[in-house]
Amino acid sequence: DIFAHAIRAHPFAAAPILRARAPRDLGTMDSKEAQGQIAQMISFIAAEAADRATEIQKKGEEEFSIEVHRLITEQKEKVRQGYEKKAKQIETKYAIAKSMAIN
Repeated sequence: DIFAHAIRAHPFAAAPILRARAPRDLGTMDSKEAQGQIAQMISFIAAEAADRATEIQKKGEEEFSIEVHRLITEQKEKVRQGYEKKAKQIETKYAIAKSMAIN
């Protein structure tokens, strides 16, 4: 078969889906054999598509998780900086009030 070799050679194929046959004239395949091969090819293509969809889903989830982590870290830093700024303002006001009380 023309397709049997390609499918067996595919790196993700766990086992050959199509069975190799003895060489013969390609025009002598009957309708039942052709339908069987078409069904096997459809099954193989659907399995490959499902695998690819799973890979894409996992990659998307991973990228989402990374982005959420980045945003959380960024917002935590902004909050920390805001508290530092307020703490410095309070310290400055306290120092000014203390200085004015002494004078």
